[in-house]
Amino acid sequence: MKPIFQWEILKNIAKSQKIPHAVLFYGGDNSQLIFFAKNFAKILNCQNVKNGNPCNECKICKDIEKNQFPDVVFISPQNEKEIKINQIRNLKEFFSFKSQRGFKIAIIERAHLLNKQAQSAFLKLLEEPKGNTIFLLTTEYPYLLLKTILSRVEKIRFPFSFNFPQNSKINELFKKDISFKLNWAKELSQDLMLTEKILKESLIYFRKELFKIVQKKPTPWSFEKLKEIIEFLQKLNFLILNTNINPRLALEILMLKL
Repeated sequence: MKPIFQWEILKNIAKSQKIPHAVLFYGGDNSQLIFFAKNFAKILNCQNVKNGNPCNECKICKDIEKNQFPDVVFISPQNEKEIKINQIRNLKEFFSFKSQRGFKIAIIERAHLLNKQAQSAFLKLLEEPKGNTIFLLTTEYPYLLLKTILSRVEKIRFPFSFNFPQNSKINELFKKDISFKLNWAKELSQDLMLTEKILKESLIYFRKELFKIVQKKPTPWSFEKLKEIIEFLQKLNFLILNTNINPRLALEILMLKL
């Protein structure tokens, strides 16, 4: 669960005591990003740090793990849909109280779901940081945040670890608008090996969906659409293996087909 490079960066930041007011954990998947955000919060508050790692045995570490430590607050999307402005406004009261260990930390989960009003309110907090306040943001889609927010946070990128062709991921992409899909393709295309993996596994997924139609099982895809996507994926896989096709272009074309 610990990509070594990213974890060492966090340990070095904690050791230096030059803690940024805001750190963005992005890439990966949500559970991985929350894991790192929590463990960074532990490092900054743990009573028995060992070799730069939290002990995970003291009361503070255990309370942070259970979301019960008073100096660490967790902000999550309401009903899994959005983070609203009142949730960000409540942080002002949270930060007004003195901390027990020196840092007041807000972990904002899936920060890309901050609605427009919440992003504007959050930007004001970033522009006027107070004392030992720290924001830890997690997101799989950093490009959905305001550029002014991105310019004010320290960014740590984590490798993608989700299994792309699961129904939930494909269907989620299928419902998004074209701007979202193209931005998603741009982000993923920075990793050629991951691009190849996604295309190959997507082909497997769509073949299984086609087989569901043969078995008369429910699927969100029509036979014609599946046939079109499978044929196109086969061509793309061939081009990836035998030509110098641009990975971003390959993913963008696939997004246009979905």
